[in-house]
Amino acid sequence: MLGDMMAINRGIARQVSYQRRLEPGVWSPEETLRNGAGSCRDSAWLFVNMARYLGHAARFVSGYLIQSALTADTEEVLTGELHAWAQIFIPERGWLGFDTTSGLLTGEGHIPLAVAARPENAAPVSGLLDRCNATFNVSMKVERLFT
Repeated sequence: MLGDMMAINRGIARQVSYQRRLEPGVWSPEETLRNGAGSCRDSAWLFVNMARYLGHAARFVSGYLIQSALTADTEEVLTGELHAWAQIFIPERGWLGFDTTSGLLTGEGHIPLAVAARPENAAPVSGLLDRCNATFNVSMKVERLFT
């Protein structure tokens, strides 16, 4: 079962090009397949639906992806971005994370904030505005506490 889920995850990563989308919402699996592209949340939702179709328990995860890179001076720089992935319940192993953007299992850089059956229940920010002008700016700084 784990091997099958890993193969599907890799297949989605190969067939669905990553597209950074700033507009809210998650595309339906059909829309993601039709476009051959989508954001991390679109491809994660596609995988959740495929796993459920095959009879597996699956859920949508919204959180951060922390990544490390080296500068020209070999100094480490950490970046953090909002990210989404899928979790599938694997008997004998529990809930495992599958990152459909990379095609890999999730790792220590994946920090979940919300887990839900449907993407709209795992939105990091939601709300309503009525006849007002609003500006929303977010910045994130990532530092190692221990080396």
